Order: sequence, then C-alpha cells, then structure tokens
Amino acid sequence: RSVDLNFLPSVDPETVLQTGHELLSELQQRRFNGSDGGVSWSPMDDELLAQPQVMKLLDSLREQYTRYQEVCRQRSKRTQLEEIQQKVMQVVNWLEGPGSEQLRAQWGIGDSIRASQALQQKHEEIESQHSEWFAVYVELNQQIAALLNAGDEEDLVELKSLQQQLSDVCYRQASQLEFRQNLLQAALEFHGVAQDMWDCKVCVKKVKVSWIRSPIRHPGPMERM
Repeated sequence: RSVDLNFLPSVDPETVLQTGHELLSELQQRRFNGSDGGVSWSPMDDELLAQPQVMKLLDSLREQYTRYQEVCRQRSKRTQLEEIQQKVMQVVNWLEGPGSEQLRAQWGIGDSIRASQALQQKHEEIESQHSEWFAVYVELNQQIAALLNAGDEEDLVELKSLQQQLSDVCYRQASQLEFRQNLLQAALEFHGVAQDMWDCKVCVKKVKVSWIRSPIRHPGPMERM
C-alpha cells in the first residue's frame, strides 16, 4: 500500500513506544509471586489480560512507526529533490536569459586598442557574474551525483534529466564565453601589431624627411688636408 505523505502522528512515536515498554515491564514484574516482606501475591485478572493487549499494541505501534519513518524518508527525499530542481532551473533560467543577453549585447571587437580594452573589461565583468552561477552548478552537480550513487531507482530518471539539462546549458554558455574571450584577445593583438606598424611607418617617414631637409656640407680647404 502506498504511503500517505501527509500522515504524521500527533505524538512522538518513540515516546509512545517507550511508555508502552515501561508499562509491559511493570506488568511482567507484578506477575512474580512474593514480595520483599515474603507475602505471597498474585496479579489480578485484568492485569493478566492487559499484558497480551499491551504486547499487541506495541507490535502495532512498531509497524506504524516503521511506516512513519518511511514517510519521513520519502518526504525528506522529495523535499531535497524539489530544492535541487528549483536551483537547477534558477541556474538554467539565468544562463539562458540575462547571461545570454549580456553576450549578445557584446558583439563588437573595437576599432582600436582602447576600444578593444574597454570591451575586454566588460567581458571580464560578464565572466565574473557567470562564475557565480557556475559555482552553483558545481555544487548542484555534486548533490545530484550523491543522490544517484544512493541508488534510489524511483528518482534516477528525473535526476539524470536534471543533471543533463544543467550540464548542457552550462557547457554551452562556457563555450560562448571562451570564444568571445579568444576573439577579443585576437583583436587586441591585431590592434597592437597594427599600431606598431603605424608607429614604425611614421618614424621612417620622419627620418626620410629629416635626411632630405639636411643641407649637404662640403669640406673646407683645411678639412681636405
């Protein structure tokens, strides 16, 4: 029979069982004849009848307590699974929403070193925000792996689906970040080389102009000697 997850006893089962065991122990002790004063004593009929009733009640309570523990286990497992699912969707929704929007908004490479450096700085800010969500991904992945290793077949399919969805989104976003980073780095290197070539060209022109404008000086009579 399926366990009702809404079933919860109003009294602590362990307390009830403990009280029942104490009552049974007291009834069993009263069955012994004799007392400290040596006076013979026999239990009353209702006390004799109470012992099997208490034992039967204790057996029933143990069975219900076992069911109660199973209810608690399933409720705890379901709560943990729902929390993981909620966190997974938070990560996925941010990466596919604001995270992707940030990357789409940063599409240029800049037309100068300064412009590329500004884009690079903005990209580092975007990476920093993504890193916080990637850290949550790592933590969630560890939690899911632990639940999968527990071997509870009821939730294996759902857990694997969550794990796959989370991994796909995170790896796709990480790849886009890496591609963008490599593109900006290549742009910076290109602008750096172009600037060096331009500076060298300007320098050569200045040398030529300076050489052309310099007057040709002929040696005097004393210098010829």
